[in-house]
Amino acid sequence: AILLAAAILACGSRSEAQQPAKTETDKQREAAAAAAAALLKDPNPEIRHAAANLVGRLGPVSRPHAMTLLTAIAVEREPLVRRDMLFAAARVGGEEKTAIPLFTKLLDDTAEEVRIEAALSIGAYRSESGIE
Repeated sequence: AILLAAAILACGSRSEAQQPAKTETDKQREAAAAAAAALLKDPNPEIRHAAANLVGRLGPVSRPHAMTLLTAIAVEREPLVRRDMLFAAARVGGEEKTAIPLFTKLLDDTAEEVRIEAALSIGAYRSESGIE
């Protein structure tokens, strides 16, 4: 419950030079992101689904784990989990050189909900990075 409460807190967007010393809440959010990222590899799809949702809620706090999330998307067999991982990736950002080609590939996914989320994720990445 503490990790979920920490995950819901808003994340600031300050540069490294402007960052104050990390608070206990910051440390809890980072720990929640690391724990959730590790659970993206769990054999249980319900656990992977919950982990993807937490990673997405944490947004940029989860960015150090973006490659773990992208790798999980690439191997995920469950369409609804894959869709929610895509949604999380769009909120987390990072690793554009890997993300955009993966999302583009998923535009041909067999599941319509995954194709839709892949298109939305490409849009989110392009918007964030200024790609035209």
